[in-house]
Amino acid sequence: MISTVAYILITQPTIQPVYSTIRVFDAIPRNKRLLLNFSAGAGYWSYYLGIAKFIQDNYDLYDVDFVGTSAGAFASSLLSNNIPIDEIVNFSIHHLNRCHSQIFGVFGYWNISYHHAILDACRHFRLMPPYNNYIGVSRFTKTGFRKLYFDSGSTHETIATAMVTTCWIPFITAPIMQPLVKIGNYYYGDGFWTGKDKSTHEKHLIIYPNCFGRLPFYTYWLWLGKEYNMKLYNKGYEDAKKI
Repeated sequence: MISTVAYILITQPTIQPVYSTIRVFDAIPRNKRLLLNFSAGAGYWSYYLGIAKFIQDNYDLYDVDFVGTSAGAFASSLLSNNIPIDEIVNFSIHHLNRCHSQIFGVFGYWNISYHHAILDACRHFRLMPPYNNYIGVSRFTKTGFRKLYFDSGSTHETIATAMVTTCWIPFITAPIMQPLVKIGNYYYGDGFWTGKDKSTHEKHLIIYPNCFGRLPFYTYWLWLGKEYNMKLYNKGYEDAKKI
């Protein structure tokens, strides 16, 4: 049994980041007057999609910059590209099914499958990397982790690299044999580790877990059930009506 587990872990695929055109910022750039900020959310990703769907249906986002961290980067990236949220739900369900079919489920496989889902969606929608969306990441330094921001580069592959980096949790979402992701000369992990975002925008709306009411603590976990995640998605839409 031990040898079988060891074999699976050692032979598990890793993610090869493509980052040549990704730009790195010390602070969130300001191109527009408003900033919509989706903070880290872990298992709230489907709840965030529901909120994003409501925003997409009801607001003009022309004069808005976007920033997202971890699970929040998914929602912010979709809104910045005006990708139909309802259609993205299907890609999300395929992602859940892939994870569910793995022997360890979420553990070590989430980002591998997520990377695949992002590339599929980019090709399907013929996506161009957004110029006004930024992704919070944590860079490992000699004194600890430091908050920085990526843009999405210029290709589908760089979009995928940026989005999986922001939710890179060692031994959970990240490949087991790849606890941090190396991009250039630095190692990065989940943007959540380095705290809240600061902005110089005139208006800065932050979407965060429990901003519309406290949900049970277990909703932070990355549950794989389709029915469960669709329920959170619909709840996010309904709760967003409080904006």
